[in-house]
Amino acid sequence: PPDGSDAFTDFSGDSSDAIVEQEVDVAGGASYDLSGEAGRGAGTSDYVEVEVEFLDSGGSTLSGGVTEEVKPAGGTYETFEATTTAPADVSTTSPAPR
Repeated sequence: PPDGSDAFTDFSGDSSDAIVEQEVDVAGGASYDLSGEAGRGAGTSDYVEVEVEFLDSGGSTLSGGVTEEVKPAGGTYETFEATTTAPADVSTTSPAPR
């Protein structure tokens, strides 16, 4: 990225999905900001989809999530921002593996 921070790059050269996941503890009713920079190599049709899901203690998805799809021009970066509020019954710990 332009600011020199960490980056994830999909070098597969094909149309398969490349996925990065991060789990964080949240508090029900609190507002959360999501932001970052998405880039695309010149001559590719790649894009970035960033998704926030809130889970209950059993690992089921709750409402209140957000999905941002970012399609920067080839060879450039684009900034994205979103804000969402965690539902009151969100789990504050990671769910058990399914």
